[in-house]
Amino acid sequence: MAGYIGNIPTPQATQSRQSFTATASQTTFATIGYTPNFVDVYLNGVHLLDGTDYTATNSSDVVLTVGAAVSDVIEVISYETFAVLDQTFVGATEVTSAGTTTLTVSSTGTGDADALLVLDSADGGESEVRFSHDGVHGASIQWYTDGSPDLNITTVAGTDGVIDFQPNNSNAMRIDASGNLLVGTTSTTAPIVNNGGAGVVIRGVNGQIYAGGADTQPLTLNRETSDGIIAQFRKDGVGVGSIGTSGGDLYVGTGDTTLKFSDAADVIVPTGTNGAARSGFLSLGNGSNKFKDLFLSGGVDFGGAVNSGSVVSSSNKLGDYEEGTWTPTLLFGGSSAGMVYGQRNGYYTKVGNMVTASCYILVSSKGTSTGAARLYGLPFTSNSATNAFTTGTFWVNTVTFTGVPEGYVEPNSTNFSLAYVAESGAATGMTNQNFFNGSGVMINVTYRV
Repeated sequence: MAGYIGNIPTPQATQSRQSFTATASQTTFATIGYTPNFVDVYLNGVHLLDGTDYTATNSSDVVLTVGAAVSDVIEVISYETFAVLDQTFVGATEVTSAGTTTLTVSSTGTGDADALLVLDSADGGESEVRFSHDGVHGASIQWYTDGSPDLNITTVAGTDGVIDFQPNNSNAMRIDASGNLLVGTTSTTAPIVNNGGAGVVIRGVNGQIYAGGADTQPLTLNRETSDGIIAQFRKDGVGVGSIGTSGGDLYVGTGDTTLKFSDAADVIVPTGTNGAARSGFLSLGNGSNKFKDLFLSGGVDFGGAVNSGSVVSSSNKLGDYEEGTWTPTLLFGGSSAGMVYGQRNGYYTKVGNMVTASCYILVSSKGTSTGAARLYGLPFTSNSATNAFTTGTFWVNTVTFTGVPEGYVEPNSTNFSLAYVAESGAATGMTNQNFFNGSGVMINVTYRV
């Protein structure tokens, strides 16, 4: 349409003309309506420039920049598009506009009336929606009728290669050019950095999965109906371990070497494949690899009691082990008036209900107390059963007596009685008279508590 003055109407558009006779200095002319950027305005036959000589932006009024003179003629030509019904376009069809270009596919029917945009390629071809900017191809959505993949969303060289999914204009998911899938985050490391924010990252190149969440559990795995493996771990394609459920409890391990955690019974038990019962096979550590310390508030049970002949086992549980020191005291008749010690120390080891105690006492001055000689202060009270006496050995220095020294622990006591046996076999308890300044005593005894 060479030589046409004004906006060139497209083939699928209609024109509406209105003419106004101006009053003195009139600037605003109310039209029957128009589409902004699809309007021409003439003053006395002279085409006016949009944005310079007039503005037409509210779809109703045309406003002159300079008021018209009385009787000036203002002519407004507006263009309206119209739909083409059941039209087929052959070859390349292009829709262009100096402003925003909109291609709308709508259905005015009722009920289940659909609006479809159909791309139909020839046999062996492909259907593609291509996105460009300033004539430069940036991205495509393609469907292949032959070959693989079936559906392909691509970005091309020169772009950052990021595909975002933004429901409600909020970035919910991203696929980047490195093959990473980011859900709830735009950072490939945020979920594993301190306070990096919530999100899930699947790093395709590295084969890594990151998940993070604030004040919530980042990972939940749920197996339904049957017991078995919940998570399996492999090295070079070979299984090396698993986490699963057995009887409603969690088990962890590899092959037939697993541990089962029972919260109902408050126990951790050795189990076999898939958490099945397996007793008496698993060891804790070995000759080359040992645990350091074992802290218990109860004891160690070595299994069921074994009874044979006259031997009756009442317990196979070791409930205690303890090492320490104690301070022995030498008393005569239960007193130590004026006694001065040059040295005294004591040590003990307790294993279960058996105590082994030893001590050494040196008295610089034996004092003035009189009566039976006993060592007091054993670390634990002896067993209270009737006649539960326990003998021990002791060594003395600068102590006089005739016979062989002997000592014992009485039932339900913390003292060690000192005595000697004469050649006649008679036992006599030692007293203050057997001791002198500079006397020394050492004992060793193992007794039941």
